[in-house]
Amino acid sequence: MNFNINKCTQLDHKEYINVNKDIIGYQVKFNNLQQNDSLCFIFKNISSGKKIIISIVDSGCTICIKNFNDWNTFFGQKDYEDTDIYIIFFGGNFNTVHHYYDSIINPKFKIFFMNDRLFIYDNNLFMYLNKFLLVNSDNRILAVGDPLQERHIDNIFRHLINS
Repeated sequence: MNFNINKCTQLDHKEYINVNKDIIGYQVKFNNLQQNDSLCFIFKNISSGKKIIISIVDSGCTICIKNFNDWNTFFGQKDYEDTDIYIIFFGGNFNTVHHYYDSIINPKFKIFFMNDRLFIYDNNLFMYLNKFLLVNSDNRILAVGDPLQERHIDNIFRHLINS
């Protein structure tokens, strides 16, 4: 699957920015993660210039969990090689998550479990559950959406990662 980044027109990009203006540029807060100090530490220490892709998933969503293999293949492509993928699970169905996660061999995938939803509340991210957030080294959101399902979003993610 190889998409041409240049097919993303100026008008499409302006519409995308307008629709997502409430989240793009937002600086993700990692405070109040009392039970998740290691998660907070990892996010605050992103490698210089490195971008991460975050997805927040309900651990009870077995369809989402079964997508690990598709995510692994998709985010293993060359344009995504300089990113890490952080999947943050909330809820209590961690055994199922662990079972599917064992099939992922790509070291760029990091799995985090949250017993509470403080991270989601603190950042007002309920509208963005099960989507992907592209975040820069300053913890600012650059893009949001599902690059696996939407070609335009994939073009935007690839462009921002490689710029």
